Amino acid sequence: MAVPLVRVGFADVTGLPGPSPNTWHIVSRLVADALPHRTDLLVPHDVTRDADGQITGCRALAIGAALRPDEEH
Repeated sequence: MAVPLVRVGFADVTGLPGPSPNTWHIVSRLVADALPHRTDLLVPHDVTRDADGQITGCRALAIGAALRPDEEH
């Protein structure tokens, strides 16, 4: 059985403000992954879901991989 192979690409991130002191931006994981150099991006973590499996919230925010735990924002 053949499995289709497709190429997926994403456009550049637009409309996101630049870094600003003492400011975090909550973004999707896709946005954070597209901008690994940004140390001011947070993503929803430990999401909660309703009975239909739809995300209804989160219990935490995660710091993107670009920021090491020993660094300050």
